[in-house]
Amino acid sequence: MAEPRGLVFVLDDEPDIVEALTEVLEDEGYACRSARDPLAALAQLEQEEPDVVLLDLRLPQMDGREVFQRLRRRYPDLPVVIITAHGDIPTAVEFIRQGAFEFLEKPLHRERVLTAVRNAVEQYRLKRAQAWLQHWAAPPRLLGHSPAIERLREEIERAARTDATVLIVGESGSGKELVAWEIHHRSPRRNQPFVRVNCAAIPKELIESELFGHKKGAFTGAISDYRGKFEQADGGSIFLDEIGDMSLEAQAKVLRVLETGEIEPIGAGQSRFVRVRVIAATNQDLAARIRQGLFREDLYYRLTVLVIRVPPLREHREDIPELVEWFSEQYARRNGLPAVRWSPEALERLKAYAWPGNVRELRNFVEHCLTLHSRPEITGADVEAYLTDIRRRVGGLPAEVPTVRPGGVPVEPEGPLHAFIERVEKWYIQRVLEQTGGNVAEAARRLQIPRSNLYKKMEKYDIKIRKDVE
Repeated sequence: MAEPRGLVFVLDDEPDIVEALTEVLEDEGYACRSARDPLAALAQLEQEEPDVVLLDLRLPQMDGREVFQRLRRRYPDLPVVIITAHGDIPTAVEFIRQGAFEFLEKPLHRERVLTAVRNAVEQYRLKRAQAWLQHWAAPPRLLGHSPAIERLREEIERAARTDATVLIVGESGSGKELVAWEIHHRSPRRNQPFVRVNCAAIPKELIESELFGHKKGAFTGAISDYRGKFEQADGGSIFLDEIGDMSLEAQAKVLRVLETGEIEPIGAGQSRFVRVRVIAATNQDLAARIRQGLFREDLYYRLTVLVIRVPPLREHREDIPELVEWFSEQYARRNGLPAVRWSPEALERLKAYAWPGNVRELRNFVEHCLTLHSRPEITGADVEAYLTDIRRRVGGLPAEVPTVRPGGVPVEPEGPLHAFIERVEKWYIQRVLEQTGGNVAEAARRLQIPRSNLYKKMEKYDIKIRKDVE
């Protein structure tokens, strides 16, 4: 059985909600635990700590606020996603200020649930990885000695010598955050804060407060002063990840900071200056988003003083053996496991694979293999078996890929044209869904078609359709 994408704990007293959430999350590859009673839930959490908790505020026996406070005291880094009644935004904002990761309004929507859970699991695992790295005194580092990575190191060094704004572009999973950290770590600001902000993970209603802060009483739910991310990063660097997903309103505020160095917390009534280096990143085509009216052109030019492109893994395949060795050593050391060898044939198989999820996918794959493997060596046949398993994990997608040359010309064309076009379309949709981890909304965005059209094509080609929570 494939390793779950994460462990989710659902605490809600409505059986229908628990059942629906469990079905959707398990369909996406998550393991789920649940409880309808707060005291039982707290006891279960002592036995098995999850990656995220989904907490309904209306519970029997114990108020949801008290449960939340107990979770914060016992598991301060564990992300908690609040489930709240429709229209109860002020309460949700209050919980966000107190440390909740996200809030979800009823009726629940599948894509919003999956986005919140995915971001929470990734952040929690990143925090645990960072804690482990600090424990072993092994800071993250850029691995590889291919020409592409050596050029990237040179660009990082040049960027680190200046205070210029940097835009890092590259595919998802290619290592953009690591590049941002390297720039900060090698710069004169290395001993000052490095503050990361995932612009895609912050609700539109909270982005201004999150970035620039607020004063107590500035709005309903503002029960205390809050120092925004820019103020937290004063003297250091702020990393605006997924800036292409930032709202136009927030973009205008960021532009002001870049132009004047001023921020104005909500309700403060006056500006204050901050000395912050801005490093942004995106996996989107910002020029295209400008044409679509979704990104400010003036902000784009402010961000692109320096542009660094992180190459996808397929452009530096020769680094895969070094990456595999590093990931294997760290995983074995972290879990107290014996070292496992990768045969030359196994490494060649890994180098031949396209890795659409880039270095992140390779790392997850290595850990997947090491978790399941019981022999001292992983062979080429093992790699092929594990790759086949992963290809089929995403919604049961079959590995039907048309045989084509690099130019897209079929090796042995046969049948009518419309049949071939349909085979190619089906394969392409499957490939994009595999790249996005089965996220239909993200796949539709990449395919540049309405989500409703994508669902119709998935039904037409018998590609498994996930059920909504709603």
